[in-house]
Amino acid sequence: MDYLKYLHKYFLHFSSALMLLSMATIASAQTPDELVKNVAEKLIHDVRSDKSLEGNKEKISVMVDQEVTPFIDFNGICGKSLGKNFSLINETQQQEYMGLCKKIIINTYSYGLAEFKNLSIKVKPAVLASNGEEIVRSIISQDGDDDIAVDYYMQKAAPRGWIVNDVHIEGVSMISNFFNQFNKIVSQDGIGALIERLKNKLLHK
Repeated sequence: MDYLKYLHKYFLHFSSALMLLSMATIASAQTPDELVKNVAEKLIHDVRSDKSLEGNKEKISVMVDQEVTPFIDFNGICGKSLGKNFSLINETQQQEYMGLCKKIIINTYSYGLAEFKNLSIKVKPAVLASNGEEIVRSIISQDGDDDIAVDYYMQKAAPRGWIVNDVHIEGVSMISNFFNQFNKIVSQDGIGALIERLKNKLLHK
């Protein structure tokens, strides 16, 4: 399967899931599922009522960077996506890779928000995983599309509160998906080739 087409399709699904984790006031008493539900309801309301967001990818990208980033462990997700290869590249390459990885997620998320239509979500109570993470399972529905099962793997990290360590979409881990795609490129052509592909992806967003 073509790498960029597969990645773009995966990001489009991820964008719908990620939109549920934007700006919110995190109270220490809030459970992870309460956070997802409350943020989802607020964001859906805001997107529906603010007509200036419709199709405005630049404005949405600014909003995403400001409001979503605090709740996502981008450095952890991007670092783990390269596995042992991450520790084998130099610090400059690590920072460049993580920055590009984050930008691609944010830009594609912004595209998903620009195409937002009649989104709804059902959130189930959080369950405790064996590794101590809390898993929040949800079903995302949007007019004209099949329902999407999204599981948020969350951990409480002071002082940030609840953060997302990974997202499983239809049972597929975002970290594992990145690992399989990115490490194949690194193994065949090196980290430089991966960085160039990510840059090219951003140029043709």
